[in-house]
Amino acid sequence: MIDSAVIIATGSHTHTSHLTYNRPHTMLPALGKPLCVRVMDRLYRIGIKKYTVILGEQEGTVANYLNSRWHREPDIEFILKSESQPMGKVLSSIAMQQTQPMIIAGYNSFTHEHFPARLRKYHDLSPADLILAGATNSLSRSDTQTFARIDLPGTGEVGYTTTPRQAAEVVTAINPEMSPAHLNLYLTNIAACGTTFIEFLQKLTPEDVRCNTLMDIFAAYVRKGHTARLARSGWVMQVQEDRDLITLNRHLLDEQMDAHILSEVPYTVKIIEPVRIDPGVSVGQGATIGPHVYLESGSSVGREAVVKNSIVLGRATVKGHETVKDSIISTRERIQL
Repeated sequence: MIDSAVIIATGSHTHTSHLTYNRPHTMLPALGKPLCVRVMDRLYRIGIKKYTVILGEQEGTVANYLNSRWHREPDIEFILKSESQPMGKVLSSIAMQQTQPMIIAGYNSFTHEHFPARLRKYHDLSPADLILAGATNSLSRSDTQTFARIDLPGTGEVGYTTTPRQAAEVVTAINPEMSPAHLNLYLTNIAACGTTFIEFLQKLTPEDVRCNTLMDIFAAYVRKGHTARLARSGWVMQVQEDRDLITLNRHLLDEQMDAHILSEVPYTVKIIEPVRIDPGVSVGQGATIGPHVYLESGSSVGREAVVKNSIVLGRATVKGHETVKDSIISTRERIQL
């Protein structure tokens, strides 16, 4: 059974954000925790206790957070990846040291809360295989996500409709439960890596070592004649744009992930659950908060203001009597869903 995971906590080049003027992409907030920590929380809940976290040169705050504010019992090793180092080389080095199957997950890759348990179950049934996460439904608003059209086994064809092309090359064998003749699938950067894939990483060719994304590496694996299988989720999501943060926070609130009120609010404030209010938040008399609102530490909401389906970041302010919905409020700008 898999008991370890590799977390890619280097900012994705396809992840665009106007909110990173005071924090890296990996530290963008998901209900009071950084994105990468939310990914790790999902794995921790199924019993993963050993983590290798790949950090970029700007992600030192991730290590500080995990060392000081996350669970104490997991064994966490940090590996620094320079901008010039390809991801293939880093993962090959990890596979040389860690020879057992593992889960690989990107910091901005999300699925249904119960999916990690399903992924590990699929691995137990096929411990040698590479098992990818995919769904016919994507919650991301970005057009840069990985999309593939995949035919059933036996047709001899795998097509694609948008870049990167590697998405279409990855999956050559899919689970029998998939009955439609053709499926449009969104793939996300979460996978259970079995023994055959670990061996592949250990013996990467010079060309494969230069691969710089997980999809590139998965595609190289398939081109060598190996099989990748698919574990389906109800939905997948790559947080690629700021608007995706609102969608992710909404889903976390619906899952009751830390939907707490941790600041004192006046009795005249109307709370429409689910809501998350961090410590150190100021809310004025008569305000209406919710549903699906996250107020980060240091934010403030004025008297009789209305905030719905929105995120208010630290040090940002919603003025008195103002109505805000479907937005992210920062100190620099307002992003509309």
